[in-house]
Amino acid sequence: MSDHLHNALRQPVQRHPEGYLRNGLTHRRALSALGWQYWRCLLIPAVMALLSLQANAIIPVTYTAAPEQLTWQAPDITAWGDPAAEPGGVFRLSIAAKPTTLRRFGPQTPNQLSPLLADLQLPLLARHPDNGSPVPMLAARWAVADHRITYQLHDAARWSDGIPITSQDIAFTLQFLSDPANQTPWQAQSLSHFIRGIEVHDTQRFSLITTTPVTSQSLLQISALKAMAQHFYQPNLQWPRQYDWRPEPTSGPYHLTEVIPSERLLVSRIRPWWGDNLPAFGHRFNAQQIRIRFSKNLQDSYLQLQRGDQDILPLHNQKNWNSPLITQLLGQRPVARYRHYFQGNPSLTALLINHQQLQPASRKPGLTLIHAGVTNNSPLLQQQQEAFKNQGYQIQRQALDHDALLERLKTGNFELAWITLDGLESADASDYLAWLTQHYPAAHHIEVKQDQTQPQASQYLAWQWVKLPSWLGMRYSNDLFNPFAATTGGMFWIDQRLKTNALARTAKFSTNQTFINDTYQTDPDIGLGDDTVSAIRPFQPARLNE
Repeated sequence: MSDHLHNALRQPVQRHPEGYLRNGLTHRRALSALGWQYWRCLLIPAVMALLSLQANAIIPVTYTAAPEQLTWQAPDITAWGDPAAEPGGVFRLSIAAKPTTLRRFGPQTPNQLSPLLADLQLPLLARHPDNGSPVPMLAARWAVADHRITYQLHDAARWSDGIPITSQDIAFTLQFLSDPANQTPWQAQSLSHFIRGIEVHDTQRFSLITTTPVTSQSLLQISALKAMAQHFYQPNLQWPRQYDWRPEPTSGPYHLTEVIPSERLLVSRIRPWWGDNLPAFGHRFNAQQIRIRFSKNLQDSYLQLQRGDQDILPLHNQKNWNSPLITQLLGQRPVARYRHYFQGNPSLTALLINHQQLQPASRKPGLTLIHAGVTNNSPLLQQQQEAFKNQGYQIQRQALDHDALLERLKTGNFELAWITLDGLESADASDYLAWLTQHYPAAHHIEVKQDQTQPQASQYLAWQWVKLPSWLGMRYSNDLFNPFAATTGGMFWIDQRLKTNALARTAKFSTNQTFINDTYQTDPDIGLGDDTVSAIRPFQPARLNE
């Protein structure tokens, strides 16, 4: 553990006259702290050593009475989950990962687990998945005044280990992430862009002091902050090494209950959970357990699904969507394809061209394109490949694991690189790429070409016992089968009787099932092909107790 954090935690705990804690640094919730998803931060370790933040950049904490005459906002919310959803069952999925830590911050992060770990925590507020307005999450209500946002946490909010969630957890989070000693430079820079201080008023109320007047957009960006459990970080444990495989307490409805490194995770539903009766979570987060297997590749995941050992398979591109293997399985087994077009938070891709590494085609005609995972047959990539071909180059693709890709990008040892930035608005992605490339050695040699032509659609193959609402997903549902996301996750449920009959082959099922919701398709000209589909009715909100 850093000396700064170690010494702070050894100090006597002071108490305010009203009885709340006054002592506190912050820990690592960063990536999740401002809600940035894994791929946005994928390249952060490549520039960590190049950032230098001064000690006085640590966000200050003060203890004051709450402002008077606040105009609180606490909108009425109707549940957007499906009242037909059934609780219980086990949901099984896989991710192509061999994580080396459960930490979301510090060395060896971010990694493929980072988005999952972030989604286990609730933000203060979140964007409504249909109309985009702020929705209470960890905070029950809020008030905005110029350079200040005041929040009041839910009285019932608890960490997964039963400890109350308090304002002091928020202060701890901000200070840890802004402390240069804790090796979270991107998170520190993101926080300092929005927040210049926190005022703790009591155990439930606090104010974030902002760097600029609060707008509707910055309110949501700042409120994506996810608290970290201060009591979890002990002075007798060394940061970061001794936290590598310690599951941290969660504020959401699930927590890690089994960890087998390099093999699998088991995530279990907390019942009862403090948020069960809140409308924003109604009819969602239905599965009792989520079993996450670390797979070698997509082919390995396909074989697991074919055997009935996995419930879903992502079909991220048209080639996989129309694969003969998928078509054959659709005709033989009770599985279905799902495609849901969404708006906002697109998955942006970009080509990085390192002109310093390029040589004339007459001297070196071969170029290597490095990437992690699939390249999705991007029109931009095809266009650029054709342009290089016309110049006399030949492009070979080299698939790397994420750590190897990071190392190549960190050292500038690449000619062409293909990266994906998930969960970002276009402006955010542009800002991030500009920030990233300006920290490269010889950054002026790096050209970034963004591809924003990819259709915004979530595509899956799933067994029919995994049920979705008839409308599939919401306007901003960018991942139909995300089990944990605060506003768009956990929409599915398991029909356990149907699963038993399907595996025993004791019932008849419809085959060749494809469901598409194109209600939110923003550009009909950027399509994924024509299909015979079942009709999708629009989402209709339902009251929690209906």
